[in-house]
Amino acid sequence: MGTSTGWWRRVRIAESEIRQAARGNGIGDLSELAAVVLESDGSISVIPSSKLGDGSSLDDVVDHAG
Repeated sequence: MGTSTGWWRRVRIAESEIRQAARGNGIGDLSELAAVVLESDGSISVIPSSKLGDGSSLDDVVDHAG
């Protein structure tokens, strides 16, 4: 899943959970994902590149992918 493969293991998310969140948002190709966010309530939000815009909704998200 991109250049940051394995980050989800560090935060104890199964890759299948990311795939499920993508499917639930009508995303069929994981390469279309611009962001995957583990929310404070434990849910997973996914944002496709086509809807990222200026990314301001991610201002309070800590980036652990790098």
